[in-house]
Amino acid sequence: MTTNSEASLAGGSVSPDSAFECALFSQTTLRVARVELPSGRFQRANPRCADWLGDLSPSSPERTLEQAVHPDDAAVVRALLAGEAAQTLLRLQLRHGAFEAAAVTLHRLTADGARPAAALLVCEPRYQTCADERLFHTLVEQIADGFELIDEDGRLLAVNQATCTMLGYSREQLLTMSVADIDPTLELDAYRTGFARLREQPEATFESTHRRADGSEFAVEIRARVVEIEGRQRILACVCDVAARRAPDEALRASVARFEAFMANLPAAAFIKTADGRTVFVNHYLEDLLGMHQWRDRLTTELIAGDVGERMAADDLLALRSGPLEVEESMVDTLGVERTFRTVKFPITVADGPVLLGGVSVDITDRIRAEAALHSSEERLRVIATHTPDHIFVQDQDLRYTFIVNPPLGLPAEAILGQLDSDFLTPDDAARLTAVKRELLASGQPYHLETPLANAAGDVEYFAGTYVPKRNQDGEVDGLIGYFRNVTERVRADAERERLREQLAQAQKLESVGRLAGGVAHDFNNMLQVILGNAALAADAVMPDGPVAGYLQEIRLSAERSAELTRQLLAFARRQMIVPKVIDLNDTVASTLNMLARLIGENIELVWRPDADIRPVELDPNQVSQVLINLCVNARDAIDGDGRIELATRNVQLTGEQADLPAGDYVMLAVTDTGSGMSETTRQHLFEPFYTTKDVGRGTGLGLATVFGIVKQNGGGIEVESDLGRGSSLRLYLPCANRAADTEPAPDVRRRPDAVGHHTVLLVEDEQQILSLARRILEHEGYRVLAALSPSEALVAADGHDGPIHLLVTDVVMPGMDGVQLRAMLARTRPELRCLYISGHDAELLSHRGVGDDDFLRKPFSLDALADRVRTILGRR
Repeated sequence: MTTNSEASLAGGSVSPDSAFECALFSQTTLRVARVELPSGRFQRANPRCADWLGDLSPSSPERTLEQAVHPDDAAVVRALLAGEAAQTLLRLQLRHGAFEAAAVTLHRLTADGARPAAALLVCEPRYQTCADERLFHTLVEQIADGFELIDEDGRLLAVNQATCTMLGYSREQLLTMSVADIDPTLELDAYRTGFARLREQPEATFESTHRRADGSEFAVEIRARVVEIEGRQRILACVCDVAARRAPDEALRASVARFEAFMANLPAAAFIKTADGRTVFVNHYLEDLLGMHQWRDRLTTELIAGDVGERMAADDLLALRSGPLEVEESMVDTLGVERTFRTVKFPITVADGPVLLGGVSVDITDRIRAEAALHSSEERLRVIATHTPDHIFVQDQDLRYTFIVNPPLGLPAEAILGQLDSDFLTPDDAARLTAVKRELLASGQPYHLETPLANAAGDVEYFAGTYVPKRNQDGEVDGLIGYFRNVTERVRADAERERLREQLAQAQKLESVGRLAGGVAHDFNNMLQVILGNAALAADAVMPDGPVAGYLQEIRLSAERSAELTRQLLAFARRQMIVPKVIDLNDTVASTLNMLARLIGENIELVWRPDADIRPVELDPNQVSQVLINLCVNARDAIDGDGRIELATRNVQLTGEQADLPAGDYVMLAVTDTGSGMSETTRQHLFEPFYTTKDVGRGTGLGLATVFGIVKQNGGGIEVESDLGRGSSLRLYLPCANRAADTEPAPDVRRRPDAVGHHTVLLVEDEQQILSLARRILEHEGYRVLAALSPSEALVAADGHDGPIHLLVTDVVMPGMDGVQLRAMLARTRPELRCLYISGHDAELLSHRGVGDDDFLRKPFSLDALADRVRTILGRR
């Protein structure tokens, strides 16, 4: 009885040249069907395929390949029929309705280059046979194993490309050869015996040897069966290279060995679990670390107890559901030390196998401890850096800032990071610092520096610190580190201390010169007193128009000029006796203008610019005249030819930054000239005593020093503005008085007709010449004079005089007892006694002894001055 498929094949529904196809359908152990292209309709099937899929004959209901597969594989079938794929995996529906996966290969059938209209569908392909060379080529050319069709005499009738490749012959060469040519172990008689034996069994599998064209031999496995083609029996042999077949197994074993070696030496824990959490693999690292030697098929929660195990199991499920997961896990090792692991968990998909969970855990305990230590260290550094007053920075080899703490000059860090010095410093500052840093990079030696830098407002700040080289791991200098501190306050304090030191030195020098000046002035005044007095007495004894009177007049003028020099010395030393008064500075200056105009000469214009509402000041009017004379003479000497001197007053309010004076209200007296001006050196030494730029004989160097002494003595200050060739301007600042200007009372001097000759004067002077001179002057005025060379003689003279003593004229400073003490002793017995003090000493010394200006006459004095003062005192009621 024949099947429908066999009837179809025998019924002539195939072309006359398809006998080989008929043999294939009837003899092969594969499931083979023929389908129409492109519809996929089944045309015929061999018995094995029909038994598997059901009746596929033309008399059965029409059925397509797409209808024979699972609905989800329909798209794959359409791609297969359209030629987009040649081999795929399909779920075919069996005759009893169930689906079974099968590997399906589609071989398109062509003839004489015609467009393929049909194809052979081979299910579960392993061996394929054919009898027609064209069909053989179409069906098996792409199969990796060798296929050989051999006759009963051992001649090769057909081979596929794999056979050619395996043996190293061309197809044409092989078709002229027999199996004995390619199998050195086979003899023709043995082949024929095997051929006969093969007819009695469906299939035979055995191993043999093949020889390649290059003479090399290799083992093969042969599966052969007898097939009948056009009434003649042939052997269809499938030849497999044993070495090539075994190669994947060897490769697999090698791969397994490598995997095992890898896992054995992996410095991390590795594990594999089933989907329900049972352990199927752990490597030695994990076994030894946790002592988990009884781990197989145990749950995570059994191996790791408590919350830790529960969290691990939850993470396992999450990784299986959502994909790779990275977590940190803590476990206690065999020594009882808690260790932290960074674990990566991931699903493992194995073909035709269950989904597993894989994981690798790296011990990060030491790293976490190191990170904690580093964090702690960084925190300490951060606290230090936050609270340090220093500016710390790092620059690379190109001098770009890569790190900074406490940016200087009020700049934000982002304005400095990544920048060069030239990007935020002035060109001069940047060039200076860059040169220093380049030198450090070249030498590798630290560099200590104190430097000024200008901030954004243009103010200069000072920084002191050190640049040190920054070295890489090879010890090469690859940048620098700077440690600097703002020392602006210290620098300014040092400058202020230096200024004060210089001022102290100047003050000490002035004090020394002042003491010297006071001593010189006293002795000089005594000598001048003798010269002036005797010259005056001599002038009264000679003819007024005679030559001797002229000589005496010259002596008197020279002595008076010398006396003025002593007054300058005392003014410079601020030791002269002064009588401060609240005055209107405009009135005082105006009263000297005529004298000043005559003093400076007709070729120099004197300009007076007073402030209309000038405030009062308190000082001695004579000092104002002395200051103006010195300033105008100095200005006159600086003018070559015609010029102008301008005097001006103005009310000003100082802020505390001018002329070294505190803030407050002041009156400014300015003297400005159009002279030659002064250099910086001259301005620095301008007020030093005896410093002068004038020729020898034209100045003493005390003029401006005297002005400086007078101004300072009255609580004021001086500013100088001058440049060579542009004239000079000296501005004197005097503090304003708190009350209105004083009015000068009229002198209450009443000379009675009987005053002269009726008063007794006790004259005390330790210089014999001055004593004699004063005695002659007073006796010349008609007074009775008791003269004494010392206070002790004066006391004796007073005790021996029975009548009244009306006036005591005494020197102040004398050996044993001064004039003030002498007066006090005489006043015990003569309380009505009046006193006139005379002295050539400085004001400071006299003021300490309680001597006032009303009862004082400075040496040297003229005859008229002494007579007038005596009359004035005696004339007081």
